[in-house]
Amino acid sequence: MSFNTEKNSDTEPTAINTPCDSTYQLNAVASDLQLNLSNSTPTEIVVVNIPERPWNNQLEEKNASDPDIIDTDVIESLPLDSKKSKSVYDSENISLNQVPNQESQTSNVPPPDKGYAWAILIAGLLNFILSFGSFNAFGVFQTYYLLDIFKDESAESISWISTLTVVMTLTGGLFSGRISRILGIRNACLAATVLGTVSLILSSFFKKIWHLVITQGIMYGFASSILINLSLTMQILWFEKHKGLSLSIVSAGGGIGSLILVPTVTATVNRYGIRWSFRILAAIYLVSAGIGSLLMRPRVPFKMTKKILDFKLIKDPFLLFLAFAGFTMNWGYCVPLLYFPASLESTGKSISFSTNFIMVFSAASIVGRISSGFLSDKVSSLKILLVCQSVSTIAFYVLWYKRTKFGFLVGFYIVYGIFGLNFFSLGPNIIGRIFPNKKVSLANAMLYLVNGVSSLIGIPVLGKIFQTVGHRTNFDAVIIIGGGMYALSLLSFVGLKIYISRNSSRFDHVNI
Repeated sequence: MSFNTEKNSDTEPTAINTPCDSTYQLNAVASDLQLNLSNSTPTEIVVVNIPERPWNNQLEEKNASDPDIIDTDVIESLPLDSKKSKSVYDSENISLNQVPNQESQTSNVPPPDKGYAWAILIAGLLNFILSFGSFNAFGVFQTYYLLDIFKDESAESISWISTLTVVMTLTGGLFSGRISRILGIRNACLAATVLGTVSLILSSFFKKIWHLVITQGIMYGFASSILINLSLTMQILWFEKHKGLSLSIVSAGGGIGSLILVPTVTATVNRYGIRWSFRILAAIYLVSAGIGSLLMRPRVPFKMTKKILDFKLIKDPFLLFLAFAGFTMNWGYCVPLLYFPASLESTGKSISFSTNFIMVFSAASIVGRISSGFLSDKVSSLKILLVCQSVSTIAFYVLWYKRTKFGFLVGFYIVYGIFGLNFFSLGPNIIGRIFPNKKVSLANAMLYLVNGVSSLIGIPVLGKIFQTVGHRTNFDAVIIIGGGMYALSLLSFVGLKIYISRNSSRFDHVNI
């Protein structure tokens, strides 16, 4: 093979005939020398002089077990002058022709937005159907906990079950990078599937509230968080042109899951009891998430960062605005999630009708998420969110607050379903467009962490207010809080838009 060098700057590199002892040595200067492989022959090799790089052995040793993967953590630790050619040393910008074993790599890398990319979309959808779809199904359980099984317990105590479920689902993704580095993407998803299935089976043997806090809350929530984080990351790696659409379809899996799980859980609870309902849900989880996990694989050789927290990201004003918007929006979302079915029941509807009515909300949310994701590939995601948060805020006060007529409540649930949850798909879409690939998983995890903290604080506070102010019958106080939180979320997006306009040089290359 012949490597022909071309002039890259003012000096012509010198070629010498010496043995090549490291693939990385060639690749380490590939961008500086612009190696031309098009006229190569299998019998001749010309190697250029390579500057002394003390970190070269570190790279080889670090990647000895997997030579096709460049480890970004080693590169991040290199001296500043070692990272001059960012396209070579920084894996978020690495081109397929610059990685080791480049000839075989290029021919084997599938294109984005087509082919197996749609299998990855289906895999993410299957994972989301249970991971997020179960939230509304657990809303059915929550109603039975409040009105039947634990009716002599305080609402505040019962709320810890759903609190830990939501918190762990949103925060556990911080560990997805480290786990996937050890097990691989697919095996990490399979391990999470097994943990989630076991947790639901164990939940069926509960006797006390704290039993469900551990099984349904901590164990199930953590398993779901791994599936959610890795599913979002894979969409960003496999899609470019249709990134917004793919993320919104996957995110809509929560609504699709509700359409499947809510009637299933309601019917099985009524017919077989809540314990067998948990076991049936475990079987559905195993099949759906199991298939989704088996389909998972990255498009290019890829390792996620080992970091659990990145303090540079924490200090980024862009992420801070986005996180505060998520914090307040998630707090507001907890209100209809936990209390709307019960508010329907208070108007004279049966428990079964109230819980099954969640399907109306789920169908509306599917329409909203897919529509917003489709639009986000064409117009600004931030503009879409400004509209969505405005409509949602108004809906709380106009259609739900102090309303007892069924027509108003139906209107609220449909409007809120279409406009109220689009941050869950557009937030990761914005992050995928702004942050490099290797930081996407961590940035998403940190955003979900803030949402988890919001749930950790918000759900018990809402339960306490509903208990003391609403006396477990009046929903006005929690509705006011829900609408107020969406208003704060709207203000945060306004602040983010102002920040972007004042720092246009950073954002002028992306559509957010």
